[in-house]
Amino acid sequence: MGICKSTLLVLNESNSNWLAYSLWFTGGGISLFLALYGCIASMMFDYRKIEDLCLGLSLMLPFPCFLIGFRSKRWSATLLWFGFAALWLARANIHPNPALNPVDSLGALYLCPAVAVQLAIFFTRKNKQQVAPE
Repeated sequence: MGICKSTLLVLNESNSNWLAYSLWFTGGGISLFLALYGCIASMMFDYRKIEDLCLGLSLMLPFPCFLIGFRSKRWSATLLWFGFAALWLARANIHPNPALNPVDSLGALYLCPAVAVQLAIFFTRKNKQQVAPE
């Protein structure tokens, strides 16, 4: 029993942020896939219409928002939530509206990176020393 307990303690200390890093990389992979999908899907849009322009930008938004996370993870999460809301509004205002519920499987897929990055921020282990050294 003591060996198992010490093994778990070593695993917890050596891999303290494994959940945060795995969520972070999952969010990045999904956002890269969605940005590539957005680039391909928006090739035939008529960008003279403001609705198509907003839809095209919100389809390609996730990966650049994720890349901002290398500077600030909180800004990245905020921008990913903003991108999801922009996609939701753009899809809700397309006339004629092809989908009554704009949060379908595509909307849920765009929600995944925002949730993954937000959970990565939540599960990131804080340093024990919060005061700056003198």
